[in-house]
Amino acid sequence: MLDNDLSKWDTYLSYRLTSDYTGEVPQDKNGLPVDPIGYNKNTDHVFTVSDSGGSPVLRISGEIYGCVITKQEYENYHLKLKVKWGTKKWEPRLDKLMDSGIIYSSRGEFGDGYWRTWMPGQEFQVMEGHMGDYWSFSTTGIDIRAFIPEGFF
Repeated sequence: MLDNDLSKWDTYLSYRLTSDYTGEVPQDKNGLPVDPIGYNKNTDHVFTVSDSGGSPVLRISGEIYGCVITKQEYENYHLKLKVKWGTKKWEPRLDKLMDSGIIYSSRGEFGDGYWRTWMPGQEFQVMEGHMGDYWSFSTTGIDIRAFIPEGFF
């Protein structure tokens, strides 16, 4: 699904957040709300694709909070990925663990919640020391069928 132009993906960039970010929509010097960078404005090349041994690799700089979103909806899929951390950190996470995630089954508008970046959905945490933690992002919920396998007890 990856190509150098991210042709099967849209991008969304939030705000250039600083370490003193309070969770509110940022304001300009006159106290007016600042618009997020927005859709398909990949400023500073936050998202790029390169080649590694014949396979495309998505690089996310982390300089600005944002996301890539498939243009097509999918269901009943299997997602496989490898993660490699860089060394550079950006505000507001200069003194925190490197943190990312995969938000799936997303619905709604971007900019929901504390970081004003992502749309509501379910998150698979991709964070140093917290790989795979589950988060229900924003005000979403999900029902997961579970049962005790035959012969377990």
